[in-house]
Amino acid sequence: MRAQLLLMLLVTGLQTSAACTPAALQLRPVEEKCKAAGPSQPRWWHDTVGYEIFVRSFADADADGVGDFEGMRSRLDHLKYLGVDLVWLMPIAESPSYHGYDVTNYDAVEPDYGTEAQLRAFLAAARLSGIRVITDLVLNHTSVKHPWFRAVLADPKSPMRERFVFSPTDPGWSQPWGSNRTWHPTPAGDFYYGLFWSGMPDLNFGSKAVRDEMLAVAKRWLDRGVDGFRLDAIRYLVETGGGAGQADTQQTLDYLTRFADETRNHAPERYLVGEVWADTSTVAPYLQRLDSAFDFDMANGWVAGANGQDAALVRNVLCQSATSLPAGRFAAFLTNHDQKRVASQVPRPESRELLAFALLTGPGMPWLYYGEEVGMLNGPSNHDRDKRLKMPWKVVEQQRAQPRSLLSRYRRFIQLRKRFTALRRGGMRVLMLGGDDAVVLLREGPEVLFVGWNLSESAVDVELPVAGTSGLKAHELSPGSTMTGMTLRLAPFGYALVEAR
Repeated sequence: MRAQLLLMLLVTGLQTSAACTPAALQLRPVEEKCKAAGPSQPRWWHDTVGYEIFVRSFADADADGVGDFEGMRSRLDHLKYLGVDLVWLMPIAESPSYHGYDVTNYDAVEPDYGTEAQLRAFLAAARLSGIRVITDLVLNHTSVKHPWFRAVLADPKSPMRERFVFSPTDPGWSQPWGSNRTWHPTPAGDFYYGLFWSGMPDLNFGSKAVRDEMLAVAKRWLDRGVDGFRLDAIRYLVETGGGAGQADTQQTLDYLTRFADETRNHAPERYLVGEVWADTSTVAPYLQRLDSAFDFDMANGWVAGANGQDAALVRNVLCQSATSLPAGRFAAFLTNHDQKRVASQVPRPESRELLAFALLTGPGMPWLYYGEEVGMLNGPSNHDRDKRLKMPWKVVEQQRAQPRSLLSRYRRFIQLRKRFTALRRGGMRVLMLGGDDAVVLLREGPEVLFVGWNLSESAVDVELPVAGTSGLKAHELSPGSTMTGMTLRLAPFGYALVEAR
């Protein structure tokens, strides 16, 4: 009885999906591991491909050794060539550190990067190129050199004291992810809370002044012309105690509800993506407030699956996201500025190309980390600076002239994503085809597409479940992959995009 019920569900599901496709298209029943709908109310960001930039390392217009706004403006042609239409800038507010995550003035741009006028010129040029821009907004903490915190150090009775979290003794909390201390002594003998390190004191979101001011900061940046924010470290805004009280509190979610509502009322088209570096189940509540959040579980699963030739792992992380997170709300990526670069983790060039194809044909809104499109490597250490090296523009120029380069492949895959609505806004079914070595997706929108990824070093044959008078058209086949009748042969570490019609 259970088997009959499963077959009925599979047949019903495929017939339902086929109802919105051309009448001649018939799909045979096939076992599904999971399925997910596309976004019920698509927004502009569902049609975009995002690109993360560390301004300091991207492009240096004045040859002083530091990337800048003018340098980015001069390289907009690269982003257009690649097909990127949304850029995330790592912090650009004034900061004493090279990374910018300890802010000293939320309303001033980092002088190393240029002037306010140069930032606005970049934003205007990007908009003319069809590229929107969001920036990091660091809500959780400031720099110890911020005037608010310096005022407290100078006078413990300063009214600015309520903007930070103080204790007369050390409560002894460690970081949720490690053993480092989080309470730091002041010259006055008390302690302040700084989750990440002593140079970044946490703001007190129990203070109305802080809650109001950080919203006002966001609105002023929206008025400048940015299109939204990547919200850094938002799991940690409101702490209620040590241990479990340091992350993911209800008070944090409540503030993000207000933040999302008020910024949307101020700029209806603004976009918010959260850094919620946690498992998928922890991410889900944030997506009731934000437009999207980065999916770390899926990113880690893709990279590990490619290295371990583990298709089952990739299917599992796809289904975990599909069944746990709201449709169309998770941001897909391979690695970012806090992680070892994908090219340094995945040594096989064919697997890097396969991951690029997976990123652009799989579910979620895709993001690239600058340099990823040319296979940029880490430096020799695991220090953050070696994850954020200078963009290799000579390599970019060389790869533009090579039709089979990784850059050319990324460009081609982005073109495919823009061509097919089903890849941007469609539903997804993970089909149990291809045995233990391949992942086969059915992407459904106005088009019906089969997407195949072979994670193994052996060729894999996939019988696509198309029957009757239906036909197939291969829009992308990796070298060595073939399409004969209804049989798709995926070459070792190969991939394919096939339309059923």
